[in-house]
Amino acid sequence: EYMGTSLVPKCSSATMSTTASALGVTAAAAAILAAPWMMLALKWSRKAKANARCRVTRERIASAYASAPPKSPVPALPYTNDDNTAWKAFYVFISPALEDCAPSLYLRGLERISYPLGAVPQLADLNLQLEAADSNWRLFPVAGLVDEFVFFNLLANYNFPAAVHIRSLDSVTFSEEPDICHELVGHLPWLMVPSVSELTSLFGTAFVAAQAFPRTQERIKLVYFWTLEVGLVRDTTEGRPVRVLGSGILSSEAETRRSLARTDLHRPLDFGQMAEDPMDVTRMQPHYYVAESLEAPRREAKLWLDA
Repeated sequence: EYMGTSLVPKCSSATMSTTASALGVTAAAAAILAAPWMMLALKWSRKAKANARCRVTRERIASAYASAPPKSPVPALPYTNDDNTAWKAFYVFISPALEDCAPSLYLRGLERISYPLGAVPQLADLNLQLEAADSNWRLFPVAGLVDEFVFFNLLANYNFPAAVHIRSLDSVTFSEEPDICHELVGHLPWLMVPSVSELTSLFGTAFVAAQAFPRTQERIKLVYFWTLEVGLVRDTTEGRPVRVLGSGILSSEAETRRSLARTDLHRPLDFGQMAEDPMDVTRMQPHYYVAESLEAPRREAKLWLDA
């Protein structure tokens, strides 16, 4: 998973589809941009492909979206009792780790969101909360890992691609791919924090602007990953202790605690190094880059992208 300049303005889905076509992106990417609630699982992990429950869940969710009018609000999804149980178990389990390990601004963002505990939250309800908070952001439902152009184009237009399937009870502590637990606990609170939400859109804008330069796009994707997905940060509001910045870590209780305890794996924030550092989203990370403040990644990202 992946505000800032005027290179990619907000636009209608029809305009985005035309732009996608002009840029020669995949038909699947153009389809998502043209049909807001089209659910397409473009990439599945090997584990997801082999998991019968996962396949059934995604097919059920995709069917609900396929029957919805393209311009309708995000439809309510038919989550099962097992899904609701998994969400409650995850949220109860992850909450103490967030209190212990997340930065204070993240926790303030989390406090502004009302999650139901007994049922999986619906994106339509959360989008109403974003609107009430005067946020430009909206959650855009996807069924899994999506085409990179689609992902970053959505970010550039203040639409956050949110996977809506949910992990099983036996994967509560760690999921090898994004799911709704990751999106709502890992990413959504940060959309309430300007320094992080602006950096998120900045990466999207930069990636789309580099359409003719695949190598540059790859480097932008890596920097996004090492900062906003698995990065750490010093919390300057509380005496500069190291806290978790990355959304991929915050949605995993096990890696949240491990990333802070293993100080031998900490590295200083280095955009040049991150841009060449291979990523693997299916495992706990071999090391973590530590930003000196929440402002540092945005400031340094702008300088790095300008260069």
